[in-house]
Amino acid sequence: MIIIIMLVMIKIKNMKIFYILNRNSKGRSLRRLKRDIIPLYEVKKDKFDKNNIFQKIIRNLVFLALTLINKAYEGNKSENKSGPLLRSIDAKEYNVYSNQKIYKFFNKTLGEVFSADISKRNSNFLRTHSNDYNKSKIETLKKENKEKNVIKLLNLTVKELHEKYIKGDIPGLDFENDLIKIEKAHGIDYKDKYEKMSLELNDIINKKGEKIRNK
Repeated sequence: MIIIIMLVMIKIKNMKIFYILNRNSKGRSLRRLKRDIIPLYEVKKDKFDKNNIFQKIIRNLVFLALTLINKAYEGNKSENKSGPLLRSIDAKEYNVYSNQKIYKFFNKTLGEVFSADISKRNSNFLRTHSNDYNKSKIETLKKENKEKNVIKLLNLTVKELHEKYIKGDIPGLDFENDLIKIEKAHGIDYKDKYEKMSLELNDIINKKGEKIRNK
């Protein structure tokens, strides 16, 4: 068995702690760590990190869009509807980190975003439905061309949705109220940074796009 000696550095409360961690070739620890040492895999990411906040903004946008579309669909009482139009999608669709992927994601329409495979969290639903359930529903909806208000939402890009959300142009979406909830959950410092990044987000996206186009 190959023993790999790894030097691990962990920063805790502005103090740097060094220790030697023995691991086998599969990355498993071969001995119990001392009580006062925190293993690397248990160190949480800083929630104030810009990239982490950026990803939270994206996840919140996806959740808001899904809720908005389903409410618009259910609000039309002209037909009998047994459930929501769309289901939550696989997180890999919006867990985007590179400049190119972020820029591409924000320029997708909501219809394109929610045409991705539905999340495995819909396990019971997936027993009787396929992974491309959302895509099929969106295609049928557009073909029938009845749900005009829903189709209008599906044709918005993620970037356009974000702009309207910030400006308060979409009934049912309240950015200021959401900031209050964020402050209650995470504190005023986090709320202030989240708000600042949200307001600057489209400028950030445009700059990313400019860098990509100039490569």
